[in-house]
Amino acid sequence: MSFGRSLLLLGLLVAIVLLAVHTGLVTRGDRNSGFKMGQEEEAAIQDNINNINNNNNNDMVLFTGAFNVSFIRHAEKPIDPTNVHLNREGRARADALMSLFCGKAMGCRFDVPMVLFARKAERPRFVEREVETLTPLARNYNLSIEEVGINETTQLYESIMEFAGSSKHVRAVPDLNQAPLVALICWEHHDFYHLFPKFGCATDPREGGNSPICPHQILKWPDYEFNTVVTFSYVGMELYSVHTAPLLY
Repeated sequence: MSFGRSLLLLGLLVAIVLLAVHTGLVTRGDRNSGFKMGQEEEAAIQDNINNINNNNNNDMVLFTGAFNVSFIRHAEKPIDPTNVHLNREGRARADALMSLFCGKAMGCRFDVPMVLFARKAERPRFVEREVETLTPLARNYNLSIEEVGINETTQLYESIMEFAGSSKHVRAVPDLNQAPLVALICWEHHDFYHLFPKFGCATDPREGGNSPICPHQILKWPDYEFNTVVTFSYVGMELYSVHTAPLLY
């Protein structure tokens, strides 16, 4: 192994340890337990590193920059099933995103996303909660919200990867601990099951999944849970880790 690749591997290992230390947990009524990545998932990250380093095909070396893509569910909704908007608590949570996604360098919990995506209001109900959840954050940072249909998830993935690959802000030397947040995606929780596989996290064996790097818990999103952010960390186009954290402590 060359000296440069040895340094690269060492840097990745340090970054992974730091990611594990900062991994957050959340459940209903107990914000210190819940969507947890265990030892099996962490071991899978190391397996991915070994597989890349053992790959002799130079065309498959994807160490072109480290970045994150985060997913949140829309904020709280009314009990009335015909109401397609956020309720008062949901609007307060949406406003709180401005003080959460404001840059780790500024002492905030999450970085400012470069781009925002939300589930499009579509037939039959035209639910607007996903766009409403991101609207205060978008206004605060003068960002547009790209609305995505349920059948446009492949294009969503491809556009994010293309943006990350061409962005000068995505670090040329992989550093997962300092990787920028390329995209924040707000979605409907029942549809994460279909969205996550597009981003490399398929847990259903029928989709070639069952990878320990993708914990099954993230696909079993409880109806009462609005306080979790799921982050996929990439090096190049290679998914290296999936971790969760609470939005609000």
